[in-house]
Amino acid sequence: MIKSLTNMDRKLFAAIRNQDVDGACSALANGANPNAQMDLGKKEFISPLGYALMHDNTAIWNILLQHPYLDINHSISMGRPALHWMAHIGDLEMVKTLIERGANVNKLAENGTLALGYAIGHYHIGVITCLLENGANPNAAQTPFRDMGLGETLMHMTARSGCHTNCLGLMIRHGGNPHTPDANGITPLDIVKKRAQHIMELRAQCRPKP
Repeated sequence: MIKSLTNMDRKLFAAIRNQDVDGACSALANGANPNAQMDLGKKEFISPLGYALMHDNTAIWNILLQHPYLDINHSISMGRPALHWMAHIGDLEMVKTLIERGANVNKLAENGTLALGYAIGHYHIGVITCLLENGANPNAAQTPFRDMGLGETLMHMTARSGCHTNCLGLMIRHGGNPHTPDANGITPLDIVKKRAQHIMELRAQCRPKP
């Protein structure tokens, strides 16, 4: 349940919007909730951390990260925790910082997605490596695919993605199973083989005729 904003919460959001670092510090010192959720309409909510990200306010973002009552795994925007957003963006240093602060690398966002899934989807190799080294599960299934009955894991996603050549071996080295079948009996290895065959066929078509 989303709690109503207090006056101090509103002052915190206003300070973030106005790039007012002192105002943000004052609001937090006087009880503003670093995990508050502001209603953006259409059932969309955003936290102070998400609002700082929206307004590219690095100074207040860093202040919020140090707050003792900040829930690092709390949704900051669109139902996603900060780690999911940084994995999406590809900010490796911030991913490391969030993990050091206790971010759960295997937490499902409200839409059922995983930070590792965002990193794979956007080909952020450094972030993928960091998440795996810190315990991200390469065999996990993101809820949308699981609930649709597809049975696909992140290994299937990697095999289908444009970064499969570099990523799949990395995922396997961290426990990824290339032989796990989806609901149709297709494994990540099957997907890679099919892609390789398709590439060979395209190359053959592109060869100059004698």
